[in-house]
Amino acid sequence: MNTKVLIITDDENLQNEIINTKAGFPNIIEFEFAVSEDEAKRLLGTSTFQIIGVEYSSKITNGIEFLGFVKEKYPKTFRILFTDSSERERAVYSTCDAHRFINKPLKNSEFDKSLTYFQNLVKYELDSKLVSAILGIGVIPTLPEVYVRLEREINRQEVSISRIADIISNDPLVVAKIMHIVYSSFYNISKSIVNLVHAINFLGLDIIKSLVLYIKVFIIKNQPLELQNYLKKVRDHSIDVAKVSKAIMNLESGNRELIDAAYIAGLLHDIGKIILVQCDDKVKRLAFVKEHINGEKQLENEFEKFGVSHVNAGAFLLSTWNFPENLIEAIALHHQPEIIKNGELGVSQVVYIANALINSSDTVIEQIKNVYGAEKVDSWFEFIPEQIEEQ
Repeated sequence: MNTKVLIITDDENLQNEIINTKAGFPNIIEFEFAVSEDEAKRLLGTSTFQIIGVEYSSKITNGIEFLGFVKEKYPKTFRILFTDSSERERAVYSTCDAHRFINKPLKNSEFDKSLTYFQNLVKYELDSKLVSAILGIGVIPTLPEVYVRLEREINRQEVSISRIADIISNDPLVVAKIMHIVYSSFYNISKSIVNLVHAINFLGLDIIKSLVLYIKVFIIKNQPLELQNYLKKVRDHSIDVAKVSKAIMNLESGNRELIDAAYIAGLLHDIGKIILVQCDDKVKRLAFVKEHINGEKQLENEFEKFGVSHVNAGAFLLSTWNFPENLIEAIALHHQPEIIKNGELGVSQVVYIANALINSSDTVIEQIKNVYGAEKVDSWFEFIPEQIEEQ
């Protein structure tokens, strides 16, 4: 099935750039153009589009208002907002209706990459039907403002740790969580010599970014106590998986890039659950939280309730946020036993293993021992936080 894309613009340069992009996706993506809101609404009423792109502001449309209309009437579409450099920051902070922001003119193949990401979701068992199910669930979290500011600072030619600390210090909750993690016995650091700048240097910028993202996305305000307790369990579990993933990769590889990636993937491996618990159907959402189960029937239960699992939802979310392929893969495969069969110990395998160890899944752990050896797996158990062992 082809992916249908609707572009709303009267900018001839943008139209030509997109037509040139189309040449790279023969027989895969079908483009249609509308030069007015009325024409766009007519096309939307007569055909199903998987992707809709609109300019932030132009003579013919207010992009934010139009995406709000699309989100309400056609919630299962993937929504792109085209902005120029002067609009970028204002656009990012003023709308939660766009899944991706793309600069004009279309430099650095941003649009190509967005289309490719959408197409590549198929390999994570995310066909158009599942993508539609995810987009139709409810709120798809957008990148938080503090994360966007961090990303912009980190991409400067000369990165300033003190400026990064200033950005983070404006959010007391983020500071508290970061310092809590650094002070944990897992890192064995003296509290008397650590401040926020030291913490940033110690953890590394990639991990700091992911911690900020995780903390901000997982804080859902004004929710029933049952939902808050559920989210706390998910947060605690994810941080434990992140710690064990990091420790295993540190022991087995020693490569700083892989160690950081393992921590980040472990931290975000269950982020798809954030989409599920923001389902617009309150009764279904609360029933899911009350009946939530771990283990083999977990994914089956999610499909029954929402038509999609947290694994699929998480892979989709990281794809919309343009995360690296190896992190998306780790999130997409953390319930797939096939990934350990060849005995590799990449990021995906380490997260799968850490998740199994934390969950104390006897059957899965036995399979892991058969692949990597009982002695090695027993040594990994030493990385499990004490509070989990005591439960």
